[in-house]
This record gives sequence, C-alpha cells and structure tokens, in this order.
Amino acid sequence: MFKAMIFIHRKPGLSEAEFRRHWRVVHGPKAAAIPGLLRYVQNHHPVDAANRPPFCDGIAELWYADEESYRLGRESEAAKAAVADLDEFVDRARLVYLFVEEEEVA
Repeated sequence: MFKAMIFIHRKPGLSEAEFRRHWRVVHGPKAAAIPGLLRYVQNHHPVDAANRPPFCDGIAELWYADEESYRLGRESEAAKAAVADLDEFVDRARLVYLFVEEEEVA
C-alpha cells in the first residue's frame, strides 16, 4: 500500500473552526473524488488539546494501491481541483509531504 501523509497548517487569519469546517465539508469531497484513491482520512487535532504538536494543525492520509496509482490520480482533474482548493484554507508554504509504503503489523 502506498500512502501520502500531508502535514498541514491553517492559513494565517483563519480560525481553527473555519479551518476544520472547510477541510471537512468543502475540501473533503474534492479529495475523495481523486481517481485511484482507496482511503482518505483527515486527522484533526482536538480543539484545546494541551498536547497538540506545534508543527501542524492536521494530517491528511491518502491510500493508493501503489505509487503509479498515486501518480495517475495526482494528474487528474479532481486532484487539480483539490490542490487549487488548498489556497482557501491551508498555508501552502508550510505543507510537508511524507510518502510511505504501509506495512500493517497488527
């Protein structure tokens, strides 16, 4: 399984509630429409979490069968629409992408 993990920060001036709403309600369906995507998860940090990591506001996880499926999906019109939507709620200068081969253990 090929997985993209994207560490995101909200756009400056956007409240946490606005960020969460846009990510879930507006962006979520756009990302879910990417061809070849097997699973899409948004990891939202709890509001007021004392132990919130300082490095991001959330982590998106996108699962594909393999790297080729990811590359094909990334070139689709649905992916282009999802990427364009990032400008509405994400600080794109601070995006961090991590690509991994998932190995389920338990």
